[in-house]
Amino acid sequence: MPRPWLRLALLCLALGAARPAAAQTVAWTDAPLADVLYGLADRTGLDLVFAARVVRDVRVTVRFTPGEPPVAALHRILRGTGVRAEPLRPGQFVLIAEPLNVSLGGDETPAAVLGTLEGRAVDAESGETLPGASVLLVDVGIGTVADLDGAFAIPNLPTGRYAVRVTYIGYRPARLDLDVFPDSPRRPPVVRLSPKPPELSEVKVDVTPAGSEDAPGMTDVRARGVAASASPAGRGDLAAALGALPGLTRAGGASGRLAVRGADPDALRVLRDGVPVYEPWHAGGLVLTLQPEALGRIVLHRGLAPAAIGGGLAAVLETETGSALAGDSASTVALSSVAVRAVANVALSPRVALHVDGQRSVLGLLLRPGVRRVGNVWAVDPLGGRSGDALRPHVSFESAEAALAVRFGRATRLDVATWGARDRASVDADAERLATRTGSWTATARLRGLVGDRTFVSGLAYHTEVRDETDWAAAPALATLTESAAGLDVDRSLSIAHTFSVGARGLSRQTDGRAVPALEAFVADAWSPSRALGVQAGLRLEATRGTAALVSPRVYARWTPVADRLILRAGLARQVQAVQRLVRRADALPLAGARWTISGDGTAQASAWQAGVGAEWAPSDRLAVSADAYGRLERGVLRETSGGAFDPHRGRALGVDIAARALAGAWTVSLAGSAAHAEVRQAAGAWRAAPFARPLAAGLLAERSVGPLALGLRLDAASGPPDGLRSRLPADVRAGVALGLAVVRYGIRFDALAQATVRLAGARGGDPVDAALAFPLAQDARAVPAWPTVSIAARW
Repeated sequence: MPRPWLRLALLCLALGAARPAAAQTVAWTDAPLADVLYGLADRTGLDLVFAARVVRDVRVTVRFTPGEPPVAALHRILRGTGVRAEPLRPGQFVLIAEPLNVSLGGDETPAAVLGTLEGRAVDAESGETLPGASVLLVDVGIGTVADLDGAFAIPNLPTGRYAVRVTYIGYRPARLDLDVFPDSPRRPPVVRLSPKPPELSEVKVDVTPAGSEDAPGMTDVRARGVAASASPAGRGDLAAALGALPGLTRAGGASGRLAVRGADPDALRVLRDGVPVYEPWHAGGLVLTLQPEALGRIVLHRGLAPAAIGGGLAAVLETETGSALAGDSASTVALSSVAVRAVANVALSPRVALHVDGQRSVLGLLLRPGVRRVGNVWAVDPLGGRSGDALRPHVSFESAEAALAVRFGRATRLDVATWGARDRASVDADAERLATRTGSWTATARLRGLVGDRTFVSGLAYHTEVRDETDWAAAPALATLTESAAGLDVDRSLSIAHTFSVGARGLSRQTDGRAVPALEAFVADAWSPSRALGVQAGLRLEATRGTAALVSPRVYARWTPVADRLILRAGLARQVQAVQRLVRRADALPLAGARWTISGDGTAQASAWQAGVGAEWAPSDRLAVSADAYGRLERGVLRETSGGAFDPHRGRALGVDIAARALAGAWTVSLAGSAAHAEVRQAAGAWRAAPFARPLAAGLLAERSVGPLALGLRLDAASGPPDGLRSRLPADVRAGVALGLAVVRYGIRFDALAQATVRLAGARGGDPVDAALAFPLAQDARAVPAWPTVSIAARW
């Protein structure tokens, strides 16, 4: 390992091990969650209310350092346990189990999760009120007494169902389940107590709770219980987790860039801490530069993004780097057959935190894929060559990030970060030598904070750039793209159910010596007229020099007719993409090689209208299903023509995405499928199938954990991509198995995983089109593809 990367790895290890006042640090190793919560309460003074059944059989490995923020420590302890903490009042939290629900993401405002348990106690025979009746929430141990009218209310409870016991002297106690929901227009339930011992009639309460505020197609990848969740065959690998969602496929079958709903992979925009990353892949699409352990938040918007977000005709992937200030204080070191990685999150003080991460490829040590030329197409051979014309190229990549977070006062935070990535590949073919070098770099400064009690202000300044250099005797090339921007966003809470947002930023983009200034602005309004209905509307303005400005409307609506069971959503949005990536498919090594173009000075921006409707239904706590239907119309997308030029094309797509997740005994079974029809055409030409369109795709996953062992079985099938000759390649079918082992020793959690993927059916390996589009690589669960793969990670 080169010395700079050796120093980086040692720095991550040192930072991960550096804990302030180490002698005072309290460590729990594979301890019952209840014991950890009691210990945290004793040391911080937090008042934690929870039922024994909520934390039963849950064990955690965690550390706590006196002096760190108690609330952040609480959320860190609960991360990944399936238990959620909701505030009742200052310093007091109630712990509830997250429901098995298809809700992807959610509204984080108090209005969406807090409500009041209320009712009225009366005599069952005379109807007279029972003042002073005692009301107790059985599971959480808190309660109240009825007033002179027999009415009772316990405010600021998390939405959900509670076991309630109502007692009154001389009357038979009543035990029933009551639902808590925010601001319901319905009458509170009447609890009738009998002075004699007849059975109490069942009390039923109709509820109209607030559902998720997600737009159709939005997915919070960290959400627990989502219909298409990460698995042992994808856990820890962001690309694999996204590829398991309905409507998303890898451009190369088992690997390659992500194609969303039949669109080109370059229609996916990746944001890292609000900054666009125009080359987020290593090795031309084999490995994501984003390390999952380094991220604190991951949200995918398929087609319908909020008004505050631009770019990405098909989808926008938002990621936020983890920070010890937000409770992400774990450190990780991992090694696999393709890369070595390290992540460190360290709280230098209660108000200052440092994040460092890095990864470097080890290709060539255990795995070295081959490259061979078939006609005019370069093909990747993952096993290193099956014929005499196979070549063994040198491929390497590396990336690193450093971020400093500082908290000022009660609610102001400054983040300063820099990130860089570099790829290199070279191969000798006869008298030709092809070498590619790609580098990306970003620098970010972001200041966020509350102004008063209802206004949140966020300022962001950044610089991002990418440089792609191809050294080929026949056609050497250098392509660069830079973008610098500064802006301000303001969110104003008009009421607990109404938020108004506005923002603007100025940008300067430059490619190949051509600089184009641009302006982006938005206004948005989110309103919940009732707990069953939520509406979000907004307008986004995007203007570049010399090109007509485009105004994009965004409208979403959400209706929740049944509590925690049924959510219906619909939306309409226009998305604009000012930067497009141009790739020549002929005579190009699939590991790298690209150039970019930006709108402006007469070049129109690419745009797409998309409409969507979605439904999420959980008929029981062990079954959840979801469905999204969409339609998309594109214009201005630059594609290579038969003459080698790049001309604007139109596109259209219709499709349905479905997902289901069920608990069957000790097994968790997930199903993801999609049916789509996507076409493109040039000017007045004929419509033809989009290059990455797959009419049918489905994935079935079964996973089971037994003690420290985890087993995952996966089967994927998809229609073949177009072959360019008005037909399609054969369907692609793959099966995979993954076996994981997790053990805790000396306060460190060790995870080992082995996986193999077999291609059961697909196009002929000698077909040059298949060789270029379908890389038969297995997908490692630690962000590395191989055949097969093995990885080990340590986390503390």
